[in-house]
Amino acid sequence: DRRSIRRGGGRMIARVVLLAVALAAAFLAGCGGDDAGDGDRTSARERGAPEVATVPDRPRRTTPLGDVREASLSLPGGPDWLAALDGYVWVKRDDGVVTRVDPRATEPAGEVRADTKSDQFCQGIGAGGGAIWSCSGSDVVRIDPKRVRVVASVPVGKVFDQGRLVFADGHIWVIAGEGDRLVGIDVATSKPGPEVALPVICSELAPGPHTVWALCPGSDKVVAVDV
Repeated sequence: DRRSIRRGGGRMIARVVLLAVALAAAFLAGCGGDDAGDGDRTSARERGAPEVATVPDRPRRTTPLGDVREASLSLPGGPDWLAALDGYVWVKRDDGVVTRVDPRATEPAGEVRADTKSDQFCQGIGAGGGAIWSCSGSDVVRIDPKRVRVVASVPVGKVFDQGRLVFADGHIWVIAGEGDRLVGIDVATSKPGPEVALPVICSELAPGPHTVWALCPGSDKVVAVDV
């Protein structure tokens, strides 16, 4: 009869309405919301997909140098590379001199001519084993930090332009030869160890735990050497 038809039609309309509500809720959940975003990120981690952080292309705030600068020191001779040891800053200069700077007084506190063997003064300075290390020609020189005096010169065939003499595993590490060899100087004896052949020409070093990393820009490689 007509009442049965109306009841059946009402139930059908209710089912359609419920189905539409369910579909709308599923659509909204898939389109956004904090919970949905967290679920998507969790799924990405579970799938092993990398997470990418968005970094702004410029700093949010720039601090004026005058607000943070504690001192400014002028040094002659073309200062370039720096090292730190025992509360002092050590500056390698292009004229072959190494200057000790007292940061508490912001003034030089001694200097020594390290490079006495090259016409075009070599590059490089580092600290390790209670000493400052620099260069003289292709030798590496050891500087006593208290007396500010060269106490040893080690012939290793150092390349001219290596700037960082790094300390790792009890040795000062030097790029030698044509940039294709690595030599470690024992800081306890000031004697070089066996050479390590590098697969390509390298120019700079960085220390790691029992590892020395060599930067080899000509071949677009970074080489890790277990020391």
